[in-house]
Amino acid sequence: NFASDILKLGNGKVPLDADGELEVHPFATPVSSLAELTDKVFPHLKDNYLNHEWLSERVAPKNVTVTKLNDQLLQSLPGAPFTYKSVDTMVDANELVNFPMKFLNSLNPLGLPPHLLRLKVRTLVMLLRNLEPPRLCNGTCLIVKKLMKHVYGKTGCIA
Repeated sequence: NFASDILKLGNGKVPLDADGELEVHPFATPVSSLAELTDKVFPHLKDNYLNHEWLSERVAPKNVTVTKLNDQLLQSLPGAPFTYKSVDTMVDANELVNFPMKFLNSLNPLGLPPHLLRLKVRTLVMLLRNLEPPRLCNGTCLIVKKLMKHVYGKTGCIA
């Protein structure tokens, strides 16, 4: 449908309104806040957050957006969050002058968790880096079962 609409536009066959302007079908509903957006995109989250099929039907275009949405959604789920902090350093200690820890903590490289990782029991997580082949693979979805001071427990593969 989108492709045919683009072809019509390119061929000058899109209908005009009474003012001679292009008629554009509404394809989005504007919202005024991130909270309102999450309510629209994830209605009844507290009833469905354990339904991983339901959660996987939603996408976001940028990692920054995903991080903000994840933080907002995590706040609305039951339970207290646990925060894990990464240990960021340079292999060559002489380079710490050029790359202080505060700077390293601010980086968000692809394929690695953020410096501050917030989790709750029974939430969905995705395995980013496989440390135990061949049992698990990158991208496997798991459920947080237990949170401890320096590690967290996970279980099961979600198809």
